[in-house]
Amino acid sequence: MQTFDPGKKVFFLYPPQDFSKQVVGRLFVEGFEIYKLNSSDSLVPLMKMFPDSLLFINTDYPYKGFNFDDFCSTTLRENELSGLMVYTIFSEKVSFADVVKEYIAINRPADDIFDDLKTVLTEANAHGKREY
Repeated sequence: MQTFDPGKKVFFLYPPQDFSKQVVGRLFVEGFEIYKLNSSDSLVPLMKMFPDSLLFINTDYPYKGFNFDDFCSTTLRENELSGLMVYTIFSEKVSFADVVKEYIAINRPADDIFDDLKTVLTEANAHGKREY
């Protein structure tokens, strides 16, 4: 029986609306398994269910009831999340030390952002063999 790599789930926490329309939708069409989260309540349980995923966090969003610093300094350091790849997306550069892989600046043309994200996802073997 032939097996195939199912790829990885890709989560965007609070993606900006324009970014979501111009970039995230194109990644979905390219065959990546994309999920947009508009609540931080389900974030940790989902990451624990899919610990080999990619997570892009919008650091420009004004989170209420979600301590982003605590999430980075404590939750992301748990052994069961060691395979999780975390990136930030934002308009202004913010650093979260060694728990965040890289950042994607979104105050650029949509095509440039798309190309950067597609490169990150491809290098992380997130594509799999999906066709939509």
